[in-house]
Amino acid sequence: MRILYQGLLSSPASWARVGRGYIRALLDLGVSVSAVRTRGFRFDPSFEVDDRVEWLSEAEAKGSDRFEVGLGFLQPPHLDRLVGTRRVNFFGWESDRVPDEWISAMSERLHAVVVPSQFTRRALTDSGMRRDSVAVVPYGYDPDAAAAARQRRTAPGERPFTFLSVAAPHWRKGIRETLLAYAVAFRSSDHVRLRIKTTYDPARSRRRFEFEIPSWRKLVLDCGLDEREAPGFDIEVSSPGDTAMVLEYATSDVYVGPSWGESFGLAHLEASAVGLPIIGTRWSATSELFDVGPDLIEPRVTDAGQALYHPTPGASVAVPNVERLAERMRWHFDHPEESRRVGAELQERTRQWTWRASAEQLLVAMV
Repeated sequence: MRILYQGLLSSPASWARVGRGYIRALLDLGVSVSAVRTRGFRFDPSFEVDDRVEWLSEAEAKGSDRFEVGLGFLQPPHLDRLVGTRRVNFFGWESDRVPDEWISAMSERLHAVVVPSQFTRRALTDSGMRRDSVAVVPYGYDPDAAAAARQRRTAPGERPFTFLSVAAPHWRKGIRETLLAYAVAFRSSDHVRLRIKTTYDPARSRRRFEFEIPSWRKLVLDCGLDEREAPGFDIEVSSPGDTAMVLEYATSDVYVGPSWGESFGLAHLEASAVGLPIIGTRWSATSELFDVGPDLIEPRVTDAGQALYHPTPGASVAVPNVERLAERMRWHFDHPEESRRVGAELQERTRQWTWRASAEQLLVAMV
């Protein structure tokens, strides 16, 4: 099978990471993969793509008829760019309703849609997509990078007990609730730290979108973390490569990702693969894929409003309860040994979700 991949690859964006993971795994399986050089959201040429890939320009791709599958991770308005005898597109969406015009575009231009969760499949079919055209293939993780991170893990002692959140500066990621809960649960006297790994600060962007926070500084002030008795925290704006990002989990104890909605939760999976317990929201793909009992926070389901990348009438999001989130963060801090056992159990349950396993499922879904 000859595949032409079309979608952003050189970027810290999650969908670019997904593309790089699949391409590497498909090549390892002996599949021929070419790719179109694409610029897009936060394009960064320093992100390396497997050097076995054959690169084509968009003009070269359009003039070729040698690809059995055109595989994309494109927004529905751009699906006319897909080139291939059979056209397949990844689709991720964080709410329970998909825009009508996107359903029309996917129905007309694709042979199959690949989504990472049953939640996203239901969102599509409830919005009018034919069920038999949607395949569910969960994302994966790099087992070598995860193993290296596990070897580097240290227990809290001289370093503070550390909570980690990997999140774009978007309201939907639950970062406001995370900061508020952290401020409620801890004081400066607690040997604790919250690390937020993020890719940019909207205050430094030429244009800010409604789904973005105004700035990290303003959010910190609004959540009371500038006060004298507030616990310690770090907001790290950087764009590490894929392996380096997985290694970031090694110096943390709990992953906090109480999103208002997730199509999958790639950071959740990578954290669990390293052995971290996960605190998430009991809604969307998080509760479907990472059923971690009391660490799934009950939310308030409400209208999505401007929280989504594309405003969608009738769409919902689920905002987690701050008090309950604070309680679970405090529990992990007060029970470090039990917390570590929770992470070990979750690691065992998600062990099989590698990129190779995901790529094998993808090959079946594309036929």
